[in-house]
Amino acid sequence: MIPINIPYSTYDEEEGCSHRIERLDDAIRSIQVRFTDLTKEVEELRDENKHLKNEHYKDEELRRMKQELDNARIDLLRGFPIFPHEKEIIDKFVFAHSTDPKHPAKGVSFYYTFTPTEVGIFGKITCAYCGETCCFQEP
Repeated sequence: MIPINIPYSTYDEEEGCSHRIERLDDAIRSIQVRFTDLTKEVEELRDENKHLKNEHYKDEELRRMKQELDNARIDLLRGFPIFPHEKEIIDKFVFAHSTDPKHPAKGVSFYYTFTPTEVGIFGKITCAYCGETCCFQEP
């Protein structure tokens, strides 16, 4: 059995030097203090990590909210909301009529008609020049 409170020396092979331990109680207390300090540091790092994750979440949430606001502004300027696939249908129709040689080179206009029904709203775009219509929104 090793006596607990008498000084002794030990050799550290990694550092290549000897260390003198005055009392084993002091060494154990030193390890306990170091362990407590490391535990506190781990907790502080966990809290900081949570904070950083919350900041990242806030940034993502702000980005999402900005995109929703931009979409709402576009709908407000247009006067009515549409989905991306409906926009594609409208854009194809407008492009086809704007580039049609039978239509005037400038000034082709379009109007929208929305018809509410029991099953939903039907949306149509109509060329004001030739009267052709295209249904872009249906329930």
